[in-house]
Amino acid sequence: MKILLSLLTIVALGCGYVYYNFAPAEPEAAVPIIEVKEVDTSDNYPAISAPAQIAVYENTDYNFTFKYRIKPYGYSTFENTHDQNIEMGTLFGVTFMRSDDYNESVKAAAEGNAYDGPPGMSVYVFSASKILDLEAWMIGNKMITNCVEGEITATELASKDASVCLWDGLYPGTTIAQISNNKIYLLVGTREGNETVGGYSYEKDFNELVDSFGVMK
Repeated sequence: MKILLSLLTIVALGCGYVYYNFAPAEPEAAVPIIEVKEVDTSDNYPAISAPAQIAVYENTDYNFTFKYRIKPYGYSTFENTHDQNIEMGTLFGVTFMRSDDYNESVKAAAEGNAYDGPPGMSVYVFSASKILDLEAWMIGNKMITNCVEGEITATELASKDASVCLWDGLYPGTTIAQISNNKIYLLVGTREGNETVGGYSYEKDFNELVDSFGVMK
């Protein structure tokens, strides 16, 4: 009997040793798996760009003002010379071209390469002292306005009545005219809608110029 108890005790101790030393360990807490996604760097991924830098153009001689962008894809200003004003019949004129486009055109000309004139935006001021019919004047000056009979409709500029026409040429364009303070303010720009990586387009740029245009008293 004593021998049997001794054998049972040895077996129990042996089983305990095996259990504590060879039994499978308790599973550790599961580590959460984080899915890592690659960032799309293609053109389809929205670009993050610095805020646009906006300038205010103000002309106190002819009493008008508007805003335009100088960065990114910014514009450079080119005011009419005295001879240009005489040739065009304007009191004043200023044209805006994207700086990159202008530099490309200058480079192409210097190298003797053909380069289509870059699209731009222009604001012209004419005397309205003898103008009774704005639409007739726009049609009569189609070399500048690009407007033809039957294509002019009513619109607003600076919250006042104005006239507008759409046209097509090297680039599709828009012309808006308004009589104010005995002057005709003429805004000419392109409707080219192709956008840059940052979402800018000539059409949007001209619309912003028109929206910010104001006539000072």
